[in-house]
Amino acid sequence: MREWNARWVAYDILHKLEEHQSNSAVLLQNSLASIPNPADRALITELVMGILRWRAKLLYVIQQFSRRPLDSIDKRVQVILQLGIYQLLFTRVPAHAAVHETVNLCKRIRMTSASSFVNGILRAVQSKVDSLNFPQGDDSKSLSIVFSHPEWLVQRWVKRYGVSDSKELMQRNNTPAQMFLRVNELITTPEVVLEHLNAEGIKVENLAQGRSLVLVIEGAPQLTESFEKGEFYIHDAGIEVLGEVMSAEPGQSVLEVAAAPGGKTLQLAIRMRDQGMITSVDSDSKRMKMWRRNIERLQIHSANGVVADARKLPLGKLFNLVVVDAPCSGLGVIRRHPEIKWWRAESELPKFAEVQLQILEACAKYVDDTGSIVYSVCSFEPEETEDINKEFLRLHPEFQETARKTLFPHRDNTDGFFIVRWQKK
Repeated sequence: MREWNARWVAYDILHKLEEHQSNSAVLLQNSLASIPNPADRALITELVMGILRWRAKLLYVIQQFSRRPLDSIDKRVQVILQLGIYQLLFTRVPAHAAVHETVNLCKRIRMTSASSFVNGILRAVQSKVDSLNFPQGDDSKSLSIVFSHPEWLVQRWVKRYGVSDSKELMQRNNTPAQMFLRVNELITTPEVVLEHLNAEGIKVENLAQGRSLVLVIEGAPQLTESFEKGEFYIHDAGIEVLGEVMSAEPGQSVLEVAAAPGGKTLQLAIRMRDQGMITSVDSDSKRMKMWRRNIERLQIHSANGVVADARKLPLGKLFNLVVVDAPCSGLGVIRRHPEIKWWRAESELPKFAEVQLQILEACAKYVDDTGSIVYSVCSFEPEETEDINKEFLRLHPEFQETARKTLFPHRDNTDGFFIVRWQKK
């Protein structure tokens, strides 16, 4: 595949994201599946993820060089301009190729009339690429442009964490997340996994904070025989902390809500030594198919999958432990899904909180007399974290908080997580 075609694939994904506010990971996975050339795959991924990360900054540059207001420029042309400017500002693609091949996209989308407009802006940016001026202040609007986050989110974070901490958080959000592997100790050991991956050409290293957690330095472990054999699971290091707070034990009965695609199930099964019963619930049948494939690959025998709405669970027994990984804003995983910061609105946070409390209310009645609930969300917004904690304890004085942890990308090198454990008194 030529670079021109690679740019077309990137454009197609970005346009779909703008039109339908879709999931970048799903669109990339579907598009890359039919592209054999690793260089093309890497270029497409770089363009899509990079443009999503730096969208506000790129749109700012467009506005600086365009005589037309941004909202009067066709969305398709905006995407093409972002593709060209991103290559000029953030990649080593030769400037002439970045401009020429990007302008050609206008023909591909049958907007030849826009070619001269796109060419003019890209040429102008190219001539001043080393002398572009961006806002210098610490006001929310300037920070929003320079660090490419929506202004409403910048305002919230600066108010809570201060300017310096918020800058670090936003900068980390714009840095690709590292890949971690969790060794499946039900069937193997860290030493064996390291040996197998090294033999398969994957460069990894063991982490000091957990010998069963492996950091990928280079390579695609998901394409190895070790992966197919279930020797490890790919997920963020923050899930390991969740596993520690869940603290499941052999022989326990566990209810796991929002179980797919299976990372939390593995954490539970390993700590339970695959002894006991895990009832894993998810409302999405497609995701549960993925969960079943993963559980089979990982050779977990203690877990059973159920497709159901967590607010209307069709269960007739109590559990020693209930784990609720609730649907949330996802603002803690912007590193992995940068489109989230653009599609989310502040007005959605109370709506997420309402659903989270509904799920907790439904699940609380399934905790036995000495049991616990572990609540987690990949967010650190108060409406979904501290406020939920206070409201749940107010509604359920029979529980008490026994553990709480908030993880931040820039402080902990993990996704953003809030985790709390409530024990029945």
